[in-house]
Amino acid sequence: MFIEYAVEPLYYDHRINLYEDGGNFSTASMAYYVCSGFFGNGFDIILQKFQDAMRHKTPATVVSLIASVLAVDWRSLSEVLGPLALRHPDCIDAIMNPNTSTDAAFIILKALISRTEQMSNEPYSIKHDRSDNLLQYNHYLTTLINCKENAKFKGSEIASIQFPLKLKNVNQVDSKLSPSVQLCDVLIGRTISDIREFAENKSSSTCSVLNLYSDDQLIYFVPNIDFEQQKKFRSGSQGNELIDFVAKQFHKSVG
Repeated sequence: MFIEYAVEPLYYDHRINLYEDGGNFSTASMAYYVCSGFFGNGFDIILQKFQDAMRHKTPATVVSLIASVLAVDWRSLSEVLGPLALRHPDCIDAIMNPNTSTDAAFIILKALISRTEQMSNEPYSIKHDRSDNLLQYNHYLTTLINCKENAKFKGSEIASIQFPLKLKNVNQVDSKLSPSVQLCDVLIGRTISDIREFAENKSSSTCSVLNLYSDDQLIYFVPNIDFEQQKKFRSGSQGNELIDFVAKQFHKSVG
């Protein structure tokens, strides 16, 4: 999220496609591994100030965020902290935009859709545990589902999304009334726990729930500084083009 709103807008303004070949993922991985070493607790403070600015969207919280960036030696990693240190207006606008947030629910749902679109040969629907966060995206999801324009966008070697979608609807249900959603909740919770363990130890136990899945069935982002491998995995990714396409569809639906 920090890369998405506090960094990428500067690159876009300079006509640099940070999404190309997964550059946004590589930048996030670099920040994950390097920033704590460079800035210590200072980077944790920056991230907390970023959360505050994204949540409250006031000039005061943005000023406080920029001050936290200037309090560290931001020039030692200007690729990540430079946009805020330089007060780039597009980054500030992205943070202040009332339609942006650090809520990951919709991002996860989009990742699920992109993967399920590749796996499914027939029309399908998604049942999701009831979430107040997702309710705000109903119009957005409806726009994607109703899009009839032919287009295809690559995400990585294992994920892409093609319009029109095979997805027909997304239903939110009370997990207490749906055994299937309850089972998914249990599996997801344990999977997240096992992935964190795998990320820390680079191995998983024989009892890990991860053993139930093949690699191409897992949708997650583990920081990876093997940049060449990441570039190969996400070669030809079209995240920027997808964002522009979806924005176009959304504006058509409200216009």
